Amino acid sequence: MKKKLLKTAGIAAILAFAATAAAATDLATAKQYCKLAGKDPMQAIDNCTKVIESSGTQDQVQAYNFRGRAYLVHGWLDMSLADFNAALKLDPNSALLHNNRALVLRQLGRYDEALAGHDRAISLDKGNEHYQRTREKTLERKGRGS
Repeated sequence: MKKKLLKTAGIAAILAFAATAAAATDLATAKQYCKLAGKDPMQAIDNCTKVIESSGTQDQVQAYNFRGRAYLVHGWLDMSLADFNAALKLDPNSALLHNNRALVLRQLGRYDEALAGHDRAISLDKGNEHYQRTREKTLERKGRGS
């Protein structure tokens, strides 16, 4: 009887280890595919969601960013904005996140908020020409009212 219990416990331990290893592999794969926002947005959304649900803070920040970009590609602006807001709660000093959020706000026609986001990104990463250019485009759009 003891041998049978030990054997059963050993099998259970092996299965638990295998499940943990598979989950880790799935998470690693999800992290890789999460970054494909521009290439395969739907796959990126699914994989980023897996990362958000089962990772630590820094992975979550990156996953929210990539998923927000994937939502933006689809034109799902409210969902994109929600992800950038969630990422900024976890990493409020990320120039990239402030700039990405500003891009969504610009698409929504919320130009003053977008400009404030660009300004925050520029203040966090002085000299970043990309952030300067995106701010200029927002100003142009605001001037045209489109």
